[in-house]
Amino acid sequence: MSQSACSTNDMADNIRGIVHYSGSTGTPNTTQYDPVDDCLDFDMDLLVPHVALDVPATHLYEEKEDVGLSFGADGTIKWTVNDSSLQVQWGDPTVVQILNNDTDFDTSQNLIRLDEANEWAYIIIETTLNVAHPIHVHGHDFFILAQGDGLYSTDTALKLSNPPRRDVAMLPAGGHLVLAWVTDNPGAWLVHCHIGWHTV
Repeated sequence: MSQSACSTNDMADNIRGIVHYSGSTGTPNTTQYDPVDDCLDFDMDLLVPHVALDVPATHLYEEKEDVGLSFGADGTIKWTVNDSSLQVQWGDPTVVQILNNDTDFDTSQNLIRLDEANEWAYIIIETTLNVAHPIHVHGHDFFILAQGDGLYSTDTALKLSNPPRRDVAMLPAGGHLVLAWVTDNPGAWLVHCHIGWHTV
């Protein structure tokens, strides 16, 4: 099965893997997963966490982020979040700013402040672009509350009862992704697309 829908790949016919745990012997007796050549996540309905945890409907933070593109006069393409492309300040990184109690962050740093500890945060990411994005969060595992086609609305059903927990989930092309986590691990954590040239 070729895998070329998400991007060109020199090994499109050989994207496979077998997980082998040390100490186990013999050949795995599980059945193979037949992939579809599309930029789709694994069916979230098939992921049921063994340790059941629910997400409260009430939360302290809710942030909505729009993923898009901007085009420079020189022909460059920039991926954007809320019309801003991330500009890393190599001489004054975000972590150093925090350590220095500098709270004056530039718009281009695309910073979301979650100042209260041990509170629930909902992050809504959506795009009208016909490009899928595997979204990765540092510092936390997150709960996937919703994932689907079209933009998020207040009518979007949220899965609050034992939703899947991951650290990467697909933002569908022209779709939305709703993540939640508890602010229980202080730090300056990146939320970004796992496709390197999509990173914003």
